[in-house]
Amino acid sequence: MECSEEPSTDSGLKKALVLGGTQAHISLIQALQKMGFYTILVDYYENPVARPFADRHVQQSALDPVGVFRIAREAAADLVISTCSDQLNVVACQVSEQLGLPHPYSTATALDVTHKLRMKQKMVAEGIPTAAFFCVQDESDVKMERFKAGFPLIVKPVDNCGSKGVRKVEEPEALAQAVSMALPLSRSRQVLVESFQPGREICVDCFVQDAVPHIISVYEKFNLYGEKTVIQCFRSLRPVALSPEVEDSLQSIVQQITAAFGLRHTTLFIQTMVKGTSVSVIEFAARAPGGIAHRATQLHSGFDLIQASIASFLQTPYPVKVSPQSDLVTTNSIYGAPGIFGWVSGVDDLLERGVIEAYYPYKTRGMTLGPELASQDRVAGFIVRAQTHQELFAKTQLAMRCFEIYDDEGQPIMLKAPFEGVGTEHIQGFKRCLH
Repeated sequence: MECSEEPSTDSGLKKALVLGGTQAHISLIQALQKMGFYTILVDYYENPVARPFADRHVQQSALDPVGVFRIAREAAADLVISTCSDQLNVVACQVSEQLGLPHPYSTATALDVTHKLRMKQKMVAEGIPTAAFFCVQDESDVKMERFKAGFPLIVKPVDNCGSKGVRKVEEPEALAQAVSMALPLSRSRQVLVESFQPGREICVDCFVQDAVPHIISVYEKFNLYGEKTVIQCFRSLRPVALSPEVEDSLQSIVQQITAAFGLRHTTLFIQTMVKGTSVSVIEFAARAPGGIAHRATQLHSGFDLIQASIASFLQTPYPVKVSPQSDLVTTNSIYGAPGIFGWVSGVDDLLERGVIEAYYPYKTRGMTLGPELASQDRVAGFIVRAQTHQELFAKTQLAMRCFEIYDDEGQPIMLKAPFEGVGTEHIQGFKRCLH
């Protein structure tokens, strides 16, 4: 189904097919338009959040390579691009290869850096530190004698978008259920079961140019874990203090991944667990980070990961200039109870008072909020900026108290307890980090 109310006068401009209509793709669309591209948004939602910003919207699954190929060919697209989404990057590379359009890496490489089992196998073969794991293709494969590390474990689909289906499992009785819930979410019906590694989740934003990786930003993510819900990231913090040993390990890991996967010109996002001086890779993605992380990285470092992503698709040079700021920056997510999303209150007041730096909606009215609180279920994100740790934490907590989410019938549904009561140990950890 194609939405036709948008103007379709491209006036001879270069055409860019943008796969996915998320908040991050708004930045991508705007950047492409400034470069002289006519943008065609491909997204299966009728009203994705990025739709008002594109020149044209085609309501079609961006995960369908056949459909995307047809649209790109009919539009005579000069570029097929996505950012901040593993599976959409695979489609972008596949269709670009078929049409002879520029792209950052081959489809084979795209699969290596998005299929979590292939990724883990290659990391182990190349000596890149990562958690012990095994792969499950059926509930009957859940046999703990195959896995000697013990509990807790992390269960995740090998080829899904976002955090949907990713759970921490504390005991054997819950493992089979977690696997059965994750299997249908995997396109290849494969689930990765790996050892849970405690510590700080430290993420690294990089840009690889001419096979040389450059670290742009290092930050910490704060998660809530549960067997009934997926792993939820509710906050990140820039900058973070790390020991010289950890900084050296991160630099080494970035170089190892770049070389092992043959990356030459791409943005790169790496998630690690750090405990003491030990660093282990959770997973990585040859793309910019999702949500609003790229905006926080630009605020803190001055480096535009979206522009760098475009350069990587076009295979053109991009200047690597990083100017770290002294300000502290957090990204934060808000969630609602299951239902039909209506609206969010408190935004204008918080912006006017300077409590929050910026607000970014992920949902439009009428969209469904699921029960798992996966990354796809986030209602919105906001950024807080401050000069001191105390000011940053005070602003963040005030914002969480002032926001409210309503369903389509006007009932308040914002979930505040997970971030103020139930994950107390994580909130305390955030406080300790700030102080």
